[in-house]
Amino acid sequence: MVVADAKGGDAGAMGDWGEKVDRLTPQALLAHQEEVAELGSTLDFPIPLSMADEQERERRLRLTVANARGALAQASSRVVLFGAAQGWDSASYARCARLLVEAGFQQLAIGGLVPRLPVVGQVLAIVRAVLEVAPPGGLVHCFGVGDPKVARMLFALGVASVDSS
Repeated sequence: MVVADAKGGDAGAMGDWGEKVDRLTPQALLAHQEEVAELGSTLDFPIPLSMADEQERERRLRLTVANARGALAQASSRVVLFGAAQGWDSASYARCARLLVEAGFQQLAIGGLVPRLPVVGQVLAIVRAVLEVAPPGGLVHCFGVGDPKVARMLFALGVASVDSS
């Protein structure tokens, strides 16, 4: 068992149930990721469909971009890092993606699509909006799109990859 500990900690510490655990610092985790990963994505802050609070939606979009900037500042050139975009409509997704590109991201990922999949037209509008602001030659990935029919539509638009949640 490995326990993340922001303050460091001693290797071989005891866990909650008396088992021996190794403490892993954020710095050690980042070093390990840089050693073994080829691709990565920033952590986004999902904006649920049911979220009507405009201030909270904006806060989550700002946190998504701020977190991405921080991750980009720490990433090595060896790992291809995708900036994860969030939003609540196609315009907000495009704005988030534009901010990620302005921060230096060449590759983008689109989060929050899973609950929108029942309305394929909405998903396609979001993806088109992000593709319009993506850097030339950059890749766009869509999280959570496991439906082959929808995936084919996204590939036809220019999406490079999808995954299923």
